[in-house]
Amino acid sequence: MVVRMPTRRIATAACAAFLFALAGLAGPATGALLAPPKGKVYTGVSDNGTLKGFENFTERIGKHPAILQTFHPWGNDLELAYRRWQNAGVRPMLHISTADDETRTELISPRDIARGKGDDYLIEVNRFFAEKRLPAYIRPLAEPNRCLNPYSAVTCSGRLKGGAHSTGWYRKAFQRISMILRGGTSVNRLDSRLRRLGMR
Repeated sequence: MVVRMPTRRIATAACAAFLFALAGLAGPATGALLAPPKGKVYTGVSDNGTLKGFENFTERIGKHPAILQTFHPWGNDLELAYRRWQNAGVRPMLHISTADDETRTELISPRDIARGKGDDYLIEVNRFFAEKRLPAYIRPLAEPNRCLNPYSAVTCSGRLKGGAHSTGWYRKAFQRISMILRGGTSVNRLDSRLRRLGMR
């Protein structure tokens, strides 16, 4: 299923606070692999689900963006996005949301992610990029201050949601996503790090 995405949202590699380098299970993550040359900045654009959209944007601005950001709901297959990334000749940026792209219903809560209920998907994403030998930027659960995002800790009236959507659970979910997607460590070491953070 191709995710429908807004066409005007521009992404840049400057959102480093939300990004981390992805590496395969066999080796350590190396952010330097994804850094631009000294004195340069990578720019990018958000995916609209078609290669034509990217080509039209490139033609209009007269430049070839280095990064193409694709929005995917939790559990979504990456093959179609991979083909667009390859055909466009870009570095991939994957935004992972917990909202169904059609109904906007929540697929998994921050608490469930922190408790390991989404580990199969995270391992699958790690394996996908490792097998393709494709370094990527990952933007998980971005803009948590946007109340419309199901993983946000606040409602649109400003009240705290609490429960499975507290800021504490969001933080732990983000930590777990980061550690599993980066890879580059043994299962035992990963388990040890998770235990130190109070996670199974």
